[in-house]
Amino acid sequence: MPNNASMAVVTAQLTPIFVVLGVMTLRVLALVLGYRVVKLGYEALIKGVAGNFDFGGKVKSDVELKLVSTSPGLLFVLLGVALMGWALLPHSEMTTPAIRVEQGPAAVAPAGPPAPVARPDFD
Repeated sequence: MPNNASMAVVTAQLTPIFVVLGVMTLRVLALVLGYRVVKLGYEALIKGVAGNFDFGGKVKSDVELKLVSTSPGLLFVLLGVALMGWALLPHSEMTTPAIRVEQGPAAVAPAGPPAPVARPDFD
């Protein structure tokens, strides 16, 4: 049965791996979803789907806001491209804290310079 210290080291070493896998999965799903949204928008543009709405109102006596419809296909294409762009852009670097391992009988010796290798003489 492993002790708590060794489990803590294993957990500390595996946590960044799971974080990276989770971020990669999220980005791949965002790319796939973005592609599907762009495809849906393209099909709406080709079929000529139009949204017909026009409404507005006054905020103050001198400010009037108005919302007029555009092509929903164009909106879907732009949203899908934005989603795929978000998935492809680098977000931030991930740093992991240093892991302190207690020295004990099972401790691994630090790696030193490589041992010299004998080269065969072909002359």
